[in-house]
Amino acid sequence: MEYSVVMKLSESQIQRIENYLDRKELFQLDVRGEVLDHIIAGIEKAIQEEEIDFESAFAIEKGKWHRDLSGYSSSWIGWVWNGPKIVIKKCESWIKKTYLISFICVLCIGLPIYFWIDGLTEAIVRVINMVIGIGYYGFILWCIWAYYRMKKGAFKTTYLYLFGVQSVGALFLYLMFNPLFSLKGYDLMLTGRFSPTLFIHIFLFVNAYRVYGLYKMYLKFSKKFVV
Repeated sequence: MEYSVVMKLSESQIQRIENYLDRKELFQLDVRGEVLDHIIAGIEKAIQEEEIDFESAFAIEKGKWHRDLSGYSSSWIGWVWNGPKIVIKKCESWIKKTYLISFICVLCIGLPIYFWIDGLTEAIVRVINMVIGIGYYGFILWCIWAYYRMKKGAFKTTYLYLFGVQSVGALFLYLMFNPLFSLKGYDLMLTGRFSPTLFIHIFLFVNAYRVYGLYKMYLKFSKKFVV
């Protein structure tokens, strides 16, 4: 009876693959680990089954991964944000999914409030605007603190990448639509009963929860590397 021996790569050969991923700027650990495992498995299989050397097998794997590791940008994230296609696609998938959830939440929460808010007094609406404004300022400060803490942790992941992208957008949106800062009249009191502003504020509160979720996912993933 014949037994197949699984070919194992040496540490120097694995380092060659690591260097290749560095050149492709694939630093996000949650994606990098999966890609590294797939490339190693593909090379080992090719060496064993096709009886070729490491260089030939590595060249074949690089050809397979060329498109997924090439530079890419997406309108869902922003054209200024560029990275390996496999990373951007994962981020894009997360954004599409969470935007859909946010839209559903805005309708389910906003419509009942819309038909009720007309009965509020001017004083109550003014207090609501103040709470919204302070909440937005607090969220901006929290984003800065959380991003600093994540960057200090030195664990590059798609969660950190997305958090950075979302935080940049948050800095703009939570200032632009802040009733205590904006000169555009994005407060509930000035825009009347039929107001898209109500739905904008609900979306921004839901978005804050989404960004917080990224922070929690980053912490959960980073715990895998803490001994």
